[in-house]
Amino acid sequence: MIIDSLDYTPYLLGYNAIARPMMDRLPAALGARFYDIFDPSCLDFYRLVNAGNCAAFGDLGMPLWVQLDCCTLPSAMIGFTLPRAQIAPDLWRRLTHHAERIFGPEAAARLDDYDGPVPVSEYCGVRAHDPDVTLGFSMFALVPAARLGVRTKALALLAYGTPRQIGTTQWNNTAVRAHCRFGPLHILEPRARTHSRPEATFVYAIDVPAPDALLDLIASGDSPRIRHPAPAFTVEAASPADAADQIERLIRERGPLALTAPGLLSTEPLRVQVAPSGPPPAA
Repeated sequence: MIIDSLDYTPYLLGYNAIARPMMDRLPAALGARFYDIFDPSCLDFYRLVNAGNCAAFGDLGMPLWVQLDCCTLPSAMIGFTLPRAQIAPDLWRRLTHHAERIFGPEAAARLDDYDGPVPVSEYCGVRAHDPDVTLGFSMFALVPAARLGVRTKALALLAYGTPRQIGTTQWNNTAVRAHCRFGPLHILEPRARTHSRPEATFVYAIDVPAPDALLDLIASGDSPRIRHPAPAFTVEAASPADAADQIERLIRERGPLALTAPGLLSTEPLRVQVAPSGPPPAA
């Protein structure tokens, strides 16, 4: 699949007995490849996905038990790869650095001769108790391709096949703009008090676009068929905690709200754009 001048290929990383049926939801023309987490030939690829997550998130990088128990055993990590020859030297150094730090020098040495596909983006979600809901919790993109994060999330939501997605993000996280490509973000909880960053984090829900709209997003990263309500308020806040306070007050006074495109207007000062939401998708 060609996104820009590079040769991107979609991938699914999961347990063959559980995750392979997700491949049936992806058009064959996308050319997606499946990687079985228990196939020894996929071990280096599995480790590179973890290294990519750590390169993206630093000290919040994904622990190995989370990658297995919460991501690739019950669901699948989904994203795009590039050929090894198209990986920038600096990015490859970062990936091998994290591979050595996490898996040891022997694992890093194996990568010296690695010439297989290299994962450069990833999204992961798991089914909720409600079979119509996916809980999304991990997304990264490591190359400066236009809207690769949006395309990756669209690919994953197409594979998961649920009509709703719930997730968390931070008020000042530029990923808000990517999430808003999929439609208004219904604000379920303005402050996630049990999160490791409780004052900055909120919980949102989206109505997942139809498959043809997701395919548009995979192809272009844009959202021409996805409608947003007109903005009603712009909240300007001194901090993410202040944004949460203001949103909580607005919801008490005016009812449910959603972030409407582009959602996040600026981070300094922090400015977000909201509109009346109506009843949010049931969780």
